[in-house]
Amino acid sequence: MSAQQTTAKKGTFYGPAETPPPLLLIFSSIQHMLLVLSLGLALPVTVARAAGLSVGESGVFLSISLFTIGVTGILQTIPGKRLGTGYMDLSVSDSAALSSCTMAAQLGGMPLVYGMTVLSGLLKGVLGSFTYRMRKLFPPEVTGCMIFILGVSIIPTGLKYFLGTLAYERTGAYDPQHLLVAVATLLLMLACTIFFRRLKPYAVLIGIVSGFALSAALGLLDAAGFAELTKTPLVRLPLPTALQFSFDWRVAIPFLIVTVAAIVDNIGDYSATQRISEPHYQRPNWSSIENGIRASGLGSLLAGLLGGVIQSTATTNIGVAGATGVNSRKVAYIAGGLLIALAFFPRMMGALMLIPEPVLGAVLIFSIAYIMAGGFSALSAVEMDDRRVFVIFISITFAVSTLIPGLWSFLPEAAAKIFVSPMVMGTLVLLLMTLLMRIGRKKRIRFSTAMDADALPELNRQIAAACREWSAPKALCQKLQIGLDAVSEGLFALGVDSGLDVEIVYDELQIRLRLECSHPLLAGLTLEDGPEPAGVLGVALLMLRNMFDNVQGKVQEGRASFTIDADL
Repeated sequence: MSAQQTTAKKGTFYGPAETPPPLLLIFSSIQHMLLVLSLGLALPVTVARAAGLSVGESGVFLSISLFTIGVTGILQTIPGKRLGTGYMDLSVSDSAALSSCTMAAQLGGMPLVYGMTVLSGLLKGVLGSFTYRMRKLFPPEVTGCMIFILGVSIIPTGLKYFLGTLAYERTGAYDPQHLLVAVATLLLMLACTIFFRRLKPYAVLIGIVSGFALSAALGLLDAAGFAELTKTPLVRLPLPTALQFSFDWRVAIPFLIVTVAAIVDNIGDYSATQRISEPHYQRPNWSSIENGIRASGLGSLLAGLLGGVIQSTATTNIGVAGATGVNSRKVAYIAGGLLIALAFFPRMMGALMLIPEPVLGAVLIFSIAYIMAGGFSALSAVEMDDRRVFVIFISITFAVSTLIPGLWSFLPEAAAKIFVSPMVMGTLVLLLMTLLMRIGRKKRIRFSTAMDADALPELNRQIAAACREWSAPKALCQKLQIGLDAVSEGLFALGVDSGLDVEIVYDELQIRLRLECSHPLLAGLTLEDGPEPAGVLGVALLMLRNMFDNVQGKVQEGRASFTIDADL
């Protein structure tokens, strides 16, 4: 069945290279553009407030952020050889980086935010090129726990805006109307999400507009800020008037952690995009994933150089594309173009900077819930054992401990500024516990067997027993059995009747199957250029490479060796 013939539950499926009808194309593009606007405001607005930018400066900052978000979405989508996934992948400001960017804004103003954003983009582009090799360092419990801790790190900022703590510290008096607006805005966003499912993608945008209206009715809007906004140009190139960069080791570790977490999040999002875009999806295309991460890293680099914020993938947009079945790259190109066009109107962006504090607090609390839920979702897919319990909950304990006043007061001030935050403390403990709990985790099974038809059932039984012991998926077990059977039959077709040495190695994220045998008939043969019997073995290897990411095989000096890596 072709992609054109494939029908999704809610409409016709349009693959990455296909063009939907004009009206559907325009509607989908506007829908995705509004989603990015809805999801991409919390980070730049909060950072601008932390840095103390004026309304005019904030409008320029948001315009540049929006411009780079649009550019990054297009870069992620293009089907390039080294850059771009080839699938519809829009970009958004990375809410998980809120804590790090806010810290940088408070310590060194916008120059430090820009400098660390450039560093994050460079790191992401470099590290993202080796994600397949590094995936063993980040099993599901580590990535899920890391995302959960990132959500914890935003809680203090979100609650201060939500409860009105910052306003109380400024004026010394508490206004109950502040809490009323915050609660009403949050309840409205929850209602859109739970009771009006079609409005769920726009819950944040609806909450901001309604919160603005309620704040205006109660007299909570910043009148001086709106007066200053009239001095901002209506149309302006999204370029900074002045741009400086600085670097501070105190925020280097937080930004490194955020970058690694963003890479992990990107891997999940790009894999999901492949899954919903390919009717015959079987396994992740790691080349496409690494191209996408490089594009996202380049986007963050451009954002830092131009004066914007850290970029990440728009997870909600992926869900909408999966639900509608419209996965055309043209949607991303048009949506990205619309975002770039909006960036030329800084007065409109400046108005967004005047979001009342209680409304911003409600948006942050709403976002925190989804960030932490993403962590829980990853953790729920993991089968808990004693090792994972210690890794996850000891890390969360230390992360939360940094929010208790005075608990870490014995540390020197310089060390406290670096390590005493939920994100840094929690992630460092998480990685340390992961390394400790991996001791003794690797398992190995070795046996020898014949290669004739009578021996194959016993071979398959041995693989099935190993997969059951290691809780490997049944589908993966079947593919491993097919792989071993194919190699055995290929060797048997050559006339090789010696024993086959089998080694199965389990290291938590991967099962590696090693096969070796020696026989005089193998001398001088190669898998690529041999006669017809050797070609049978070559066909078996070709089939294996279509099922697994890493398959190696060679015949040298009368000895054949094969390695099959199966990711769990």
